[in-house]
Amino acid sequence: MAGVKFNKDSPEWKMFTEYWAIVQKNYLPEDSENYWENVINDLNIFILNYQGRFARELAKALQNYLEVKYREEKENG
Repeated sequence: MAGVKFNKDSPEWKMFTEYWAIVQKNYLPEDSENYWENVINDLNIFILNYQGRFARELAKALQNYLEVKYREEKENG
């Protein structure tokens, strides 16, 4: 099985580091328009910084996760 180890100067390392920061910043969904605007803004900047399908898919996955988590928390109190 082929694998790779990204070094700290690689674009992939930078992308994952930025993605991790976005995840940590937005991990707890809030019931406010400002929160969701910031999430979308953060993800749009991420996609612009790391153009390509992988970055778009990571952004989409986080957005979907946050939306589901928000709905579940709202339903379950």
